[in-house]
Amino acid sequence: MVQPGVDMGNTRVFAYDPANATGLSAAGLDVPGVVFEAHSTDFQTESALATLIATHFAILKVGPALTFAYREAVVAMAAIEDLVVASGRSGVLAALEQAMDDNPVHCRGNVAADGFDRIAKLFGLSDRAR
Repeated sequence: MVQPGVDMGNTRVFAYDPANATGLSAAGLDVPGVVFEAHSTDFQTESALATLIATHFAILKVGPALTFAYREAVVAMAAIEDLVVASGRSGVLAALEQAMDDNPVHCRGNVAADGFDRIAKLFGLSDRAR
């Protein structure tokens, strides 16, 4: 696994710039049968992903983007539930937040306890709801 210059924080995505990874990309050509796995490729554009593959980063590591989309769906469904269900709501959003608060080891490295932590836990790119 290598870091070809793509990355992301909780509020920002660092786009792939192949010019910054030319040395690493070329090094992959020196070892026959070996491909690189690019770390932190979440939230890259389709064109950037294609360029990553074309520049010898054949395996693209993702994770937070998938669970970010899942968490977005849970938050949206909770909002819909608040609008259309008069009683007996699931409380799924409160349960998700409570689980994150009860076991902060999984999110604290990506979510600072700074007064914005609820927003970061529910909407940050470095998803830790998984």
